[in-house]
Amino acid sequence: MTTRERFRIGLIVNPMAGRGGPAAHHGSDGLAWEEGASYAHDRAVQALRVLAASSAGFELLTAAGVMGETQAQAAGLSAGSNFPVEMPSTAETTRAAARRLAAEGVDLLLFAGGDGTARDVFAAIGTSVAILGIPAGVKMHSAVFALSPAAAGRIAAEVAGRPGLSKLAEVMDADEEDRRRGHVSARLFGFARVPDQPRFLQAVKGARADDGTVALEALANRIARSAEEHVTYVLGPGTSMALVKKAFGVEGTLIGVDVIRNRQLIAENADRNTIDRLVGEAGRSVLIASPVGGQGSLVGRVN
Repeated sequence: MTTRERFRIGLIVNPMAGRGGPAAHHGSDGLAWEEGASYAHDRAVQALRVLAASSAGFELLTAAGVMGETQAQAAGLSAGSNFPVEMPSTAETTRAAARRLAAEGVDLLLFAGGDGTARDVFAAIGTSVAILGIPAGVKMHSAVFALSPAAAGRIAAEVAGRPGLSKLAEVMDADEEDRRRGHVSARLFGFARVPDQPRFLQAVKGARADDGTVALEALANRIARSAEEHVTYVLGPGTSMALVKKAFGVEGTLIGVDVIRNRQLIAENADRNTIDRLVGEAGRSVLIASPVGGQGSLVGRVN
């Protein structure tokens, strides 16, 4: 921390974050500005309201408009710096904002987004400033995110009230080459500095010591054998669920949500509206999903 009296918290909200999820995209990279709806605003406001309700003394610095100022105002906070940013935002907009906040001497940089946002922030400032992610993206492999927006606000308040130790945490993102080969994995892009609050931080995605394929195949076959006619099955993403889909006799998508009825694939890589419609039409529906290794979270990890 610096020698100033007031702890400085920087805030960046990626207005593109999360837009790809409801539309059944596997991330928000490359989406047009008008596509999808971002969850980053609401989740940033949730985190900031927890921070605002605390007794911690701090100064908030952020970008103008929807990249931070709007969310601060919605949470009842005033920002000491609302520097302008170009819209629509890009990865470079996020990186430039991170560099600006680091130059202004923030002690903690909060950002609302997913793995892509984490990579951009880390690429811009490295370990010069501790960072903390408010979960709001489609891809959530990195260990720099709080477990929830409220947890992010709580961590920020704890750190501001009692500046303490930080630790290094993995910045991860999906490995596109592996995905094309039919595997789900994440690449390590470096280690960022985060507040040392393990109870409220997401763990990095873990891997099994052995792949456990035989046991998983047996379980998948048991699930498929017990399937009932005329019941709609909504199957989540991941390699474990891919075995369940195979046991049903369908291929489906590796990192999307598929819908099966009477052992027929009726929707592949379904978006939110399609899932809502099919479940609404069903007399009975069942969701089957598997927890993410090392995290215990379902579908979207902390998101």
